[in-house]
Amino acid sequence: MSNNIGRDIVYYQVTDPSDNALDPKPGTLRYGATMIRGKKWITFQRDMRIRLEKPLLVSSFTAIDGRGPSVHIAGNACLVVFKASNVIIHGLRIHHCRSQAPSLVMGPDGKIMPLGQVDGDAIRLVTAS
Repeated sequence: MSNNIGRDIVYYQVTDPSDNALDPKPGTLRYGATMIRGKKWITFQRDMRIRLEKPLLVSSFTAIDGRGPSVHIAGNACLVVFKASNVIIHGLRIHHCRSQAPSLVMGPDGKIMPLGQVDGDAIRLVTAS
């Protein structure tokens, strides 16, 4: 993972543990995972605990690299690998996920999309390979 030299990779660092499911702000995990197009490598600036408002949709060619700092995604919604391939999720502590009612969330490429009920898995795969 440390020597990823593929073409056109965007390196993004999470600096803010807050979350807004429909209007993510720069520096947050949701912004990096949904608003940045193409291949992305997401890291974390420091130790943090992220409480996601709604499930986070992870798209293809995304690496979420939690090595180094202590990063917890806990206390509410968790991750959904949505119609995706070539995804790396490493070094995160994902726990205390709760089921979620159907809702709207920011999806891949910055598009708001409906999401059905989610049962509280830490990482849910939906048509993913």
